[in-house]
Amino acid sequence: MPGWVAGLSTASAWVSDDRTFQRRHPLWRAMTKALPAVVLEPPSRRKVARDLRFYMFYMGRQVIEIFDCEMRLRPHYSPEASRMALAIAASQKITGDKAAAAAVAAQVGAAPQAGSAGDHAPARHDTDFDDVAKGDLEREGARMPGVAGAFSESVLVSHTLTRLQLAPANA
Repeated sequence: MPGWVAGLSTASAWVSDDRTFQRRHPLWRAMTKALPAVVLEPPSRRKVARDLRFYMFYMGRQVIEIFDCEMRLRPHYSPEASRMALAIAASQKITGDKAAAAAVAAQVGAAPQAGSAGDHAPARHDTDFDDVAKGDLEREGARMPGVAGAFSESVLVSHTLTRLQLAPANA
């Protein structure tokens, strides 16, 4: 195998990793805005541009920081957010991984609002939070782009958040 084939494979993997990193970034930004203490060292564009090792470091950190934020926001997760997101998904014939990602993204979107509104929820165990990755960072990293995509692009999430905001007024 010629050496340029190995280089092409490496470049292809880097492009794929970069797309994943960029896709997760809006979710990371929103979550770390809600919980800035989770960020140990903000990414430095200069360091990343100079050295691929820093980029790989920040890619791993991004996964860990999103997961840390999810864990800290869990007490504010609402079973109602999951139910609404899944009901909206079903009404639009969206099922499977896309519906599950939208439900998690709706939880993530609603939780900082609850926390900033002063809702200091006690730790709960009925919040539909399922650690599908079982602590495996590689699996977690693979799951996150779907959640991040739903968080930043899915109308299911925005509809769910709107309904959640209207729910107390209608009750």
